[in-house]
Amino acid sequence: DTLAARGWLRLGVLSVDGEDAAVLFGFAYEGTLALYNAAYDPNLAPLSVGIACAAYAIRSAIAEGLRTYDFLRGDEPYKYDLGGADHWLLRFEASRP
Repeated sequence: DTLAARGWLRLGVLSVDGEDAAVLFGFAYEGTLALYNAAYDPNLAPLSVGIACAAYAIRSAIAEGLRTYDFLRGDEPYKYDLGGADHWLLRFEASRP
């Protein structure tokens, strides 16, 4: 089984004048859409195409009935602008003495 076959894969593309302007890639699983990666054309930054693409993905997730949109790791300002909140992750390492 692939992620797409299971219905977990999400790919969003925002176009401006027929050209790809922003893209995001994520996974939907157990009521959460997790944003894995995103990119936008820096020449179109004044149009906020990255923010628009993320906002549309959030809207689509809500329409799909997903309960959580997880921006995953990172403290980029746009995540907070779109309502993101910090959730602490723990890291454990073990080794033999």
